[in-house]
Amino acid sequence: MFLIFYLGRQDVLSFGDSGLNRAAEWLYSSEENDSKSQLKRKHVEWKPYSTIVSLYLWEAVNIGLVQTKSFTNN
Repeated sequence: MFLIFYLGRQDVLSFGDSGLNRAAEWLYSSEENDSKSQLKRKHVEWKPYSTIVSLYLWEAVNIGLVQTKSFTNN
């Protein structure tokens, strides 16, 4: 967040961000699945504008396009 909002970096992508991972899985759900996450597979195509992709993926989560995981008490 610091790199994006305070330093204005254009090529920042957090592979550990669960929201970004969920949004990327949602966006590319029709593609083949393997052990690699969609973020790790697609980040090369997004360079050098990974920050812009991150903002769009976060917005998909914020407006409810990507379902959040619900936790139930058993």
